[in-house]
Amino acid sequence: MREFRSLIYMSIMLLIMSVSSFAKLAEYRFTECQGVTIANSVNSDLNGTLGGDAVLVEGESALAFAGQGEMVVEHDDRLDIVGDLTIAFWVNPASMGRQALIVRGDGEGNESDRLYGSNAEYSLVLWEDGHFKYKHNQTADTFSNAIIAQDEWTHIALVRNNTTQLIEIYINGLLDVNNTYSIPPRSSHTEKLLVGTGESYSSTMGNFDGKIDEIKIYNIGLTAEEIVAMYEAEKDGVHLESTCEEALEDGNETSTDSEENATTLLTEENTTSTATTSPTTTTVATTVVPTYVVPATPALSLAETTFSIGNRVWLDEDGDGLQSSSDIGAEGVEVTLYNENEEIVATTQTDSDGAYLFDAVPAGSYVLAFSNLPENYTFTTANVGMDDTLDSDVDEQTGQTVLFELDGNNLSWDVGLVLLENEEENVSTSSDLLENDTVSVPLTSVIDEGNETLTVVSAEESEKCVCDTYDSSIPSLGEIGMILLLLFTTLVAGVLFQREESVLVK
Repeated sequence: MREFRSLIYMSIMLLIMSVSSFAKLAEYRFTECQGVTIANSVNSDLNGTLGGDAVLVEGESALAFAGQGEMVVEHDDRLDIVGDLTIAFWVNPASMGRQALIVRGDGEGNESDRLYGSNAEYSLVLWEDGHFKYKHNQTADTFSNAIIAQDEWTHIALVRNNTTQLIEIYINGLLDVNNTYSIPPRSSHTEKLLVGTGESYSSTMGNFDGKIDEIKIYNIGLTAEEIVAMYEAEKDGVHLESTCEEALEDGNETSTDSEENATTLLTEENTTSTATTSPTTTTVATTVVPTYVVPATPALSLAETTFSIGNRVWLDEDGDGLQSSSDIGAEGVEVTLYNENEEIVATTQTDSDGAYLFDAVPAGSYVLAFSNLPENYTFTTANVGMDDTLDSDVDEQTGQTVLFELDGNNLSWDVGLVLLENEEENVSTSSDLLENDTVSVPLTSVIDEGNETLTVVSAEESEKCVCDTYDSSIPSLGEIGMILLLLFTTLVAGVLFQREESVLVK
């Protein structure tokens, strides 16, 4: 019977470990009536702490920010999710602007750029044009098609399938956009979970102004059906229910959004919805959340439509012309965007992970030119292999791309750099295009999310570095896996039990 008991103990421990890594890791409902500690209903040791002007909204069980607040969950490896991921939440912006929502940031250790949440393993923010944006490790920038309306509750679900390298964004239960990526997430095992603050994200990211509710984090990718079910269960105000009835009975008024104003959309005049109050109400009224409607796209000519161009400059250490997850980015490389008339449209520099982005670029024909390379580096071999997301896209001699047509977001222009065999030769390639520096098409924004200087070390010195190669999380067991595990455990236990009984009979 000793072996039987040992097997049972081992099975129990295995089940506990499996369940601890399964599915939902965090759920913040903000049902507390007061205080600065926010409970995680799944794991109590992953509770959050409020700071600044972050406060609980009485009567709504939501968390409100006025531009200077935050909720911080101290670092825990369980939230270092670099595999499959789902983050779902409700958001109600009080103003428009570039604002951080949920970010893994404020890291430390051997990667100084971990201080920037934009380089962490996941970050979810609002952009100045009202679109929702996801990224990991300065890559996989994915914008929602829909604009997140001001002064309205909107449900957002971000799903990342790291096996298929697919990102999906759901708005109010509907699939809004999907996007693929080639560089998987990674972690330094130091980041905190930050809600509402952009101070450790980048110098261009603001703090959130508005309300947020029902944050759920999973280490699996939820299906479309599961997201729809979540939205349907919460859309009729369930996510706004309050348990603070005693506080309401003290005479505090409860405000509810007027159904008449529930569908107000952001306009150029920033018109906002108003709220009606009922001074005699002592129970929480249900907030009407409007059915999601994709904003109508105005009839624009191709020349009036704007898009984004990017993506990354990396150090091709093995010189194979292909970008891998271990290749680091090159900071400070100058990127110049020319139009078909060889006029400079805009210029930017790569950030600490080598990423760059030109935003709000009108449709047309363009060329990208790369210069100010790190010392002793030049361009790697272009157009290697069949995967355009992994190769280098510039001519090795000129440092320029081909003339390309922009009629949609194009975030595939990557550039690889290799170390010169003769390191005494200083190569700083400049563009051979015309010296006409007239900005004929001004851009509304150019991202520059890092200001640190890239330090290039020799191959011998790099071998002494201890690099973070963590690129996968503990896989979660699905329902079928759990059932098979239980069946296997039961079968083995039964065989051993019968064997022990046979020995005792003899």
